[in-house]
Order: sequence, then C-alpha cells, then structure tokens
Amino acid sequence: MPHGPDARFSPRGMVESRGFAGAAVLVVTTMSVYFSLNVMVPLFLGEQVHWESTVAGFCIGPLVVAYVLASLAGGRMLDRKGPRPLLPGGLGVAVAGSLFMMAAGLTASVPLVLAGALVVFVGCGMTGASFQTVGLRRLPASQHAIGVTIMTMAVQLAASLGPLVSVGVMTAAQGEMGVGGASYAAAWLLNAAVCAGGAVAAWKFYRT
Repeated sequence: MPHGPDARFSPRGMVESRGFAGAAVLVVTTMSVYFSLNVMVPLFLGEQVHWESTVAGFCIGPLVVAYVLASLAGGRMLDRKGPRPLLPGGLGVAVAGSLFMMAAGLTASVPLVLAGALVVFVGCGMTGASFQTVGLRRLPASQHAIGVTIMTMAVQLAASLGPLVSVGVMTAAQGEMGVGGASYAAAWLLNAAVCAGGAVAAWKFYRT
C-alpha cells in the first residue's frame, strides 16, 4: 500500500491541477467531434445522396482505421517532442478538416466530404489519447487509477454530447435553411470552432 500525502485521493487537488482538469475537458472536446462525425457522416450519405444505410455505415470503417493509426503516431510524437507541438497541431488539423467538410457540404460532394472527414479523424486521433496521457502525467502515481476513471467518464460524456449537439445544430439549421448540405455545413462549422478553441487552450496549458 502506498503511503504519504500523495497516496490520499484529493478531489480538490485533481480539480486544481490545471494540467489534469484541462486535459479532461479537452478529451471531451476532441472526442465529441470524433463521435459526432461517426453519426453525421452516415446521416449525410443517407440523406443527401440516398446511399443505403449499410453502405453509409461501412464508410466509417476506413476513417476509424485512420483514427487508430493516428493515435499510435500521436503517442510516439508525444514521447519524442512533448505535448505542445502535438496537441495544438493535431487540433489544428481537425480544424482544417472541419472547414473543408463545411465547404464540401455546401456542394454535397461525397468524395470531398469523406476526404475532409478523414483529415478530422486523423487530427482527433493524434490528440484524443494523447490528452489523456498528458493529463495523467500531471497526477501522482497513486492517483492514476481514479484519473483513468475520470478520463473514461470524459470519453463517455463526449460519446453522448457530440452527436447530440451536432444533430441538434443540423436539425435547427434545416428549420432555417431547409433540407440540404448547408445544414450539415453548419454543424461542421461548429466542429471547427470547438477544435480551434481546444487548440488555443492546449497551447496555453501545455507550454512544456
């Protein structure tokens, strides 16, 4: 059994650790965008170009593979160069992909939407797991177990929050603009804004 002051769980200490608390918030931010696209891309393919649901769903498969490979590459970059180049840069990639998806959604171009989604998945993959690692490094070893629990809760929150907000924005935009790619573009513009805010926060929090 570990002993000493670090062995005691201190909720206040975890909240006051800007590195850990900030990482938990940024996990929600990054993974919300990731999970929202897992829902929004098949919806776009089914509603705008009338693909079968099964085919539209299968299109997510290669994007998830890209996310996994980017996660592995992000972990290696984190070990070599630290958090500051990786985390803001990865979210910057997600911003670029989201803006590309927004533009492609206005034209209802399937290849361009999928290309933009691929870029977003890569950006989220570079940062999602890395934020969790960076946050846990801000805690003493005796608190890693509760830290992992909190990070897992952050991911689960993102899995619910991301699709909820994106579909809500898309539905509201349809009420104003009618059914079309512009309503999806509004949701993807929100993704870009969320990722941009996360990039700024990551640059501020993780200077070393």
